[in-house]
Amino acid sequence: MLSVSSAGTTSRQSRFPSDSAAGAGIKEAESRSRQRQQEAEVTPDQDLPQSHSTKNMKSARRGEAGDAGSDLSEQIKAATKENHIRAENTQLMLSYQKGHITTTQYKVLLCSLYEVYKALEEELDSNASHPAVAPIYFPQELARLDSLQRDLEHFFGPDWSGKVIVPAATHRYTQRLREIGKENPELLVAHAYTRYLGDLSGGQVLGKLTQKSLGLRDREGISFFSFPGVSSPNRFKQLYRSRMNSIELTERQRAAVLEEAVSAFEYNIQVFDDLQKMLSVTTETQRDASGFPSSPIMQFTAGVCVALVTVGTGIYFL
Repeated sequence: MLSVSSAGTTSRQSRFPSDSAAGAGIKEAESRSRQRQQEAEVTPDQDLPQSHSTKNMKSARRGEAGDAGSDLSEQIKAATKENHIRAENTQLMLSYQKGHITTTQYKVLLCSLYEVYKALEEELDSNASHPAVAPIYFPQELARLDSLQRDLEHFFGPDWSGKVIVPAATHRYTQRLREIGKENPELLVAHAYTRYLGDLSGGQVLGKLTQKSLGLRDREGISFFSFPGVSSPNRFKQLYRSRMNSIELTERQRAAVLEEAVSAFEYNIQVFDDLQKMLSVTTETQRDASGFPSSPIMQFTAGVCVALVTVGTGIYFL
């Protein structure tokens, strides 16, 4: 079961500057970023998800070595290119992109997204003054938790927190976010970047596909895709990248952030795959459960089906 968290969002203040201030901030950040020397290749001392291949790790290190220039945002983009493609080509995401998303698929996706953003945003809040987090901390403009709560209530009702179920991959993802929030807050930069900028980019397309596929009116149930605090997504993304590129990191920290960005995509891929398996299992169970009404296993699985709304992911990012 999930618990609702207010996380103090009502008292958050906007940190999104005016057009002139944003332009000055961007120029200043870009000037600092150009002065950086190309980072040397180092091997970070952190573990990656077991599903990471040697190829993925080499990809991150190529970006870390500066193949994409000295800007952290460009290095992350280069390091995660292959992982990004893999995430977009999971079965769940392919169905989504084709407009074949069902209410059931969307609902289980919302459940996992809620857990992920709850962990991410609580850790960002706790580390708001950290030198690596402060430049990219925009709770008023980017926070997704309240929006996800509204969407879950729309589909599950006011007692939604007692009905949702998430796969093991989602728990692994949130555990990682909690871990780095306490031990290595600078690594939160990788997860915030891949999640939020993905939401502001491809996520906007997915929002329109969701509304059309599910026949939703007045954007009810798709608050997750709306950013009322961001008047210009493109301008905001430019500002966000410049702020991120201005973060001062040691060579080892930068290497670790690049590896963590690869990890972020891998965690998301695992979540998508687990959600697809969950949907496949519940679909199969719906065909057979009526023959085993007294079986505890069948009752539990049938309960999962009900929680997903008997017939019955969101993405992230990226």
